[in-house]
Amino acid sequence: MPFPPWTVGMLGPAAWALAALGAPPAAVAHGDPVHPAHARAQAAGAPFGPLGGYSAPFEARREQPLPGKPEGLCSGDFDGDGRLDVAATLVVPGALLVWSSVSGSLDHGFETYDCADFPLAPVALPPGSFQAPGVTQRIAIASRGARTLSFAAPDCRAFALERTPRALAAGNAGGAALVVAACDGRRLEVLREGAAAPEAWKLSADLPRCAMVSTALSAVLVGFQDSTAVEAYLVPRGEPGEPAPGARLGAIQVGGIPRALAELDVDGDGDRELCVAAGDHDVLVYGAGSAGGPGDWFDDSSPLRWRADAIPTALGVGDFDGDRRDDLAVLNDFSLSLQVFTGLSTAGPERRPTFYVGQTPAGLALLDVDSDGSLDFVVGNRDPQGLGVIRGDGAGSLRIGSNFPLEDFPMTIAAAPSAASGDDGPVRLLALNAKTNTLSAVVRDQGSLLVHPGVPCGSEPRSPHLAELDGSPGLDALFLVAGQGGSDLRLFAGDAAGRMEPRAALPLGFGASDLALVDVDQDGRPEVLLCHANGGRVLLLEHAAALGDPAALEQGARLSVPSVPLQLVALELDGDPVPEWACVLGSPGERVGVAWLDARRNDRGLLELGELGFTALGGAPLEAAACDFDADGRADLAVLVTRAHDSPVGAWHPLLRGPGGAADFRVLPPVPTAQLPRGIAAGDVTGDGRAEVFVAIQTTTLVQTWTSVPGSAGLPFAMAPLDGLGAGRGPLDLVLSDADGDGLVDLCVANAFSNDVSVLRGVRR
Repeated sequence: MPFPPWTVGMLGPAAWALAALGAPPAAVAHGDPVHPAHARAQAAGAPFGPLGGYSAPFEARREQPLPGKPEGLCSGDFDGDGRLDVAATLVVPGALLVWSSVSGSLDHGFETYDCADFPLAPVALPPGSFQAPGVTQRIAIASRGARTLSFAAPDCRAFALERTPRALAAGNAGGAALVVAACDGRRLEVLREGAAAPEAWKLSADLPRCAMVSTALSAVLVGFQDSTAVEAYLVPRGEPGEPAPGARLGAIQVGGIPRALAELDVDGDGDRELCVAAGDHDVLVYGAGSAGGPGDWFDDSSPLRWRADAIPTALGVGDFDGDRRDDLAVLNDFSLSLQVFTGLSTAGPERRPTFYVGQTPAGLALLDVDSDGSLDFVVGNRDPQGLGVIRGDGAGSLRIGSNFPLEDFPMTIAAAPSAASGDDGPVRLLALNAKTNTLSAVVRDQGSLLVHPGVPCGSEPRSPHLAELDGSPGLDALFLVAGQGGSDLRLFAGDAAGRMEPRAALPLGFGASDLALVDVDQDGRPEVLLCHANGGRVLLLEHAAALGDPAALEQGARLSVPSVPLQLVALELDGDPVPEWACVLGSPGERVGVAWLDARRNDRGLLELGELGFTALGGAPLEAAACDFDADGRADLAVLVTRAHDSPVGAWHPLLRGPGGAADFRVLPPVPTAQLPRGIAAGDVTGDGRAEVFVAIQTTTLVQTWTSVPGSAGLPFAMAPLDGLGAGRGPLDLVLSDADGDGLVDLCVANAFSNDVSVLRGVRR
């Protein structure tokens, strides 16, 4: 069993998903209790973690909630199973978290070790050094709050430091294992294996920022903020005539603040070069092309200079492309990115792709999380208090889906109908951009996805749909815009290449909050459903309304739906070929919840709308998605809500189909979300017959995810959280669709703040 003496508490990622909200579930969920079956599923967490168990099968950065802000990461074989594990320190309260690589994933939660507040990033000691019973590789921690150096094991006392530590490193040099802490006051504390206490060496500058123990040079390297230099201090090998320990071997000016150091073979000559992440955009390489090896690091006045993204803060060395040579990973703080430099030589990297890694990245660790033989990347995210896991593909790239640039502030997205194939037209997704008042079509072209330039479409575009509407080949776009007397219905036709052009407009004379399409006659010419929010009505109009015919406004059906109808969701309730509708009623209003509607024609051929029943909900409903939670083959509903219409506190309610009539739904206790939830989607993406639920969170770069599992205590199912899926900045809307045509469901997300759409491609399980 890994780390038995260390454990002072253990919480899986699911339990921390609740703890990270900062309030108990009942408080988050509008005063309603969380059902015991939900709570057990949330607290268990073990089968539901990154890249393992029931993780949603998409290519994406996965983010696991943490109970505090991470300061840094390291990897090593801490449990002795021959595989790398990962450890992270948290700032306040100080703690070390260790994920053991049981079953080849991080899905078994973490073990915790208390440490003093404000620890530096943890450092893995050389394997087998500073031994402790039952521990293969130990972890060093230096606390800025307590001025201590300690190991993550109870049998080793903490060493007091004279000054505040600013950089920590470990390695073998001079024939022994060392742990070094570069401190304020020009002081380097050096603890040798077997020594009773650290020894103090004099540094040449005041503000150390990074440190490294070099075996090849037999020295401790320290980078300084005030002098913008990297200096080397000798660790004697015990050879005759050597200078005293701590003698300065040399210094190099790097022209900016040095933040990270690494040694690797850049030029393929068998010896190692020194890499320094420095300044705003530099990765500097010293000693490349020299026959002197590490001895030439400080004699080279003209290093290789590789451009990094903004503010590089961490470096990682490994074989990312399978060519059995060193590659370099660069984590960049300001640009929120990870760069993977492969094919290294004195001419520079052959490839240097850049990947978004979430908010405020803090620390980088490399290990094979998913047991596929390729190195993966783990990044701490400070402000959202998360641990990001990104799969490497073994070819120098990352499996995080694709982002396609749109116009400014895409707010809503629609997918081509599931029945549409490549023969129906190339358009796969349609996004409406709020700031530029344009529509963007994402199309498939020879197996790849691309975005056509945005097309002006009218002010305040919303509620997009893709369907065949005008009788010509290709999918058309129908949506709402702001008009002079309320809302207008707009039709854009798609050509053979998927480019959209305006075809028709119908002024409605009222403000519409949503539209939907329903083929009442099953003739391939869908009718139009509209929500009149202020008027408390739902309208069912003939197909001609989609083509701009004003006569259609007089020929339809109108149903009074007291309250504020916001959204229409299709679901099958009565077994006939035409779906029924869940009409989400918002707050404030006479009724808040879901009205169940039926669209049909009467014996005279006239359209009719009827209400089958009503289900009340607390809070302020926003959106809903149809799905099957309990694998009984009948439609259930997931309803996204906030505590009040002006509250950022969110949750979603499972509404479970009951044994009665078409409108018999049981409201189950809510599942909390992060603040400012904006969109919801649901469907069975794992193939087990039970739904997964996805919620876009505006304040993050994430889509929160849950899976339905068999329940207990009177519930036929329970919801278990999965790791968040990384998309772009400010996700507002999302759909499940096979966007790339490979037969697998993809998760497509409109990101308002990064002005793009993320296509998180489905993967086979």
